[in-house]
Amino acid sequence: MEMPDEALRNEVSAQPDTEAGCARALERIEEALTAELKNQEFGAQDMPAVYAWASLISFAVGRTYGPASPMRFPGFAADVAQKVASLGVLVLRATQEIASHLGENTIFGVSVGFPWGVSVSLSFEVSVRAVQDIFNR
Repeated sequence: MEMPDEALRNEVSAQPDTEAGCARALERIEEALTAELKNQEFGAQDMPAVYAWASLISFAVGRTYGPASPMRFPGFAADVAQKVASLGVLVLRATQEIASHLGENTIFGVSVGFPWGVSVSLSFEVSVRAVQDIFNR
């Protein structure tokens, strides 16, 4: 899985800090991410790319809705909410595939929230016995 390229990152960055600009940026991200995920084989090495896509989504959303934004809106506009939700599902799909290669003790989460967009977490369940084994070597 490839990370978002510079052209897309620059295009997203160039959108105005308005709800319409945010919606356009998210639409472009969705197009590019959908194309990236088609017929994709995933592996553990792809996790940084998932983080990069999630951070690009969050950048587009945060610059419009975040506390430091010049445009303080009381919630996502309908089109923005729909795009953020659908992008969250795309990120979730990629994260599920990657987690399946990391072992049965892999715990992951993808959250969509106001005002920051999408975040991804990945952790590993470790038994007390495994930790004891590590320290007793």
